[in-house]
Amino acid sequence: MAVPSPDVCFLLVSGRTGSPVGRPVKYNIVGEGNLIGPQVYITANGAVYILFGFGNIQAVALRDIFVQAQNRDSSPPSLQIEEPEWEKRRSINLSELIDIYSDGVELLQMVKAPDSNCSNLLITTGQALVLLRGQNLTPHWTLSLQGLHSQPTPGYFTDDQTLDFLLQIQDGVGMKKMMVVDGDSGSVIWNYTAPCHLKRTPTTSAVTSDQKSVFLFWAEGLPAAPSNSDVILGTEPPSLHHLYLLHPAFPSILLDLANATGTVTAAEVGINDLWKDAFYVTRTTGPSSKGHPAPLVVSKLSLRWALMEGQMVQLKETTPKIGRGELRRFLSRIKFVDSPLQI
Repeated sequence: MAVPSPDVCFLLVSGRTGSPVGRPVKYNIVGEGNLIGPQVYITANGAVYILFGFGNIQAVALRDIFVQAQNRDSSPPSLQIEEPEWEKRRSINLSELIDIYSDGVELLQMVKAPDSNCSNLLITTGQALVLLRGQNLTPHWTLSLQGLHSQPTPGYFTDDQTLDFLLQIQDGVGMKKMMVVDGDSGSVIWNYTAPCHLKRTPTTSAVTSDQKSVFLFWAEGLPAAPSNSDVILGTEPPSLHHLYLLHPAFPSILLDLANATGTVTAAEVGINDLWKDAFYVTRTTGPSSKGHPAPLVVSKLSLRWALMEGQMVQLKETTPKIGRGELRRFLSRIKFVDSPLQI
């Protein structure tokens, strides 16, 4: 049963002066679980809502917060815009809170909607991954799965210019399943199970000039031979993790770009516009010793350089067989560009 959660308090701050705009505004919400948000959402009509919750997602119009903060009866014209489909979801007693989703929410992401100036809502729960249309809050698709505890990584895997998602799911002891979900249909279009004793490792993506994405994830060592060979997975020590890259043009191949002996706790990708390169930054912690904190290491890797130096890992045999020379020529032409995947 849902229980009362701590009050959520909003304070508007002037972007020009840094001073508070009025008084704090509190909301009593009911729910239990992860704190969601707050996140700002702007609809196609220009209506502004704040999304938040505890294990659920609720919304409040920015105009309502402004009116209470200023103790006024009205708001500026720019805040008076409403989104009809959102307003329909107000509680029966016409409270200021709008119910968006209420089923064990763990994560909320806003992702670009194709051919629209608004976002869709990607919701991770304990049982499923759900994509809600941002315009009317109806489900576009639902993918039932368990064991997803980390944030899906958006990127372009297919050719339809709709964002797809890389997921990592615990798949037994010391194993995890990597999968790519089609953003238009919610179906799994690529998957591979790899050894990994860490419950969570960062996944990232980078967009190329032809509007495709490369996806990057960490796992333990994979053999260069296909998985149906006699090579045994997981023969390296569990403390050694490798950075793998997946390109949608070669779904039967991974590139082993680097390795790390510590625990990779965070990773981000940045773009060098001048050189059309991407740099991959990692934060790694090593084992702690008695009386000393664990060492913290931050490192950077050029992806264009790593593409040329990486080792090819063939996941399965293909016909015709992909040669190393063909792959290198393709990789040498890759250029990275800055493209926001989430808004």
